[in-house]
Amino acid sequence: MVRSMMSFAQLPDSFWGYALETTIYILNNVPSKSVSGTPYELWKGHKDSLRHFRIWGCSAHVLLQNPKRNIGQTHPSQELGEPGRSGRVVRQPDRYLGLSEAQIIIPDDGIEDPLTDKQAMNDVDCNQWIKAMDLEMESIYSNSVWTLVDQPNDVQPIGCKWIYKRKRDQAGKVHTFKARLVAKGYTQKEGIDYEETFSPVAMIKLIRLLLSIATFYDYEIWQMDVKTTFLNGNLEESIYMVQP
Repeated sequence: MVRSMMSFAQLPDSFWGYALETTIYILNNVPSKSVSGTPYELWKGHKDSLRHFRIWGCSAHVLLQNPKRNIGQTHPSQELGEPGRSGRVVRQPDRYLGLSEAQIIIPDDGIEDPLTDKQAMNDVDCNQWIKAMDLEMESIYSNSVWTLVDQPNDVQPIGCKWIYKRKRDQAGKVHTFKARLVAKGYTQKEGIDYEETFSPVAMIKLIRLLLSIATFYDYEIWQMDVKTTFLNGNLEESIYMVQP
């Protein structure tokens, strides 16, 4: 939401904080599933007036208190949302700055990943994309991801799309061609096709705790990668997808 507001207003990055404050203010006035009403109403005990709501970043005019005769009484500006109470935080300057290292992979071939099936078939690596698609289909069949059925009359199946990606190493060289078949989930309806959308992951605090225990007892740590992880999940709902 903040990125969309910044993109619409075409303001510099220095206005990011104002966009974030406005986003929080808007979300506090939007009905929530977890509580009855809005968070603002729950906190204040009454509904907030929405008459002052404007499009963030729209054209606005600031009224000048003591305008001169040779200029107008307003000054062009941009709307930045509901103003809040200002404050100042005093802290000591940082005398020691931690050094960080970042690795940026810059491909040296200048080839972009295809976005459509037609681009993949016309790509210089079309044979590699075909092999990647065959591997993906083998994984789908081996995991019994779907069952081929006739389309019910009262069901609108969702579409699917191939996503192509070149996996590169630290030097920017391509080492794997990845093709993944995904469903167009944005066409699904809540309560019919799904109930919740989340992916369970470990908390960063828990990971740090496990690393601390391994360091204290001098344990060995192994990193593993599960291939086709998303294909091993079980859906409780009956989802109908168009055959690729």
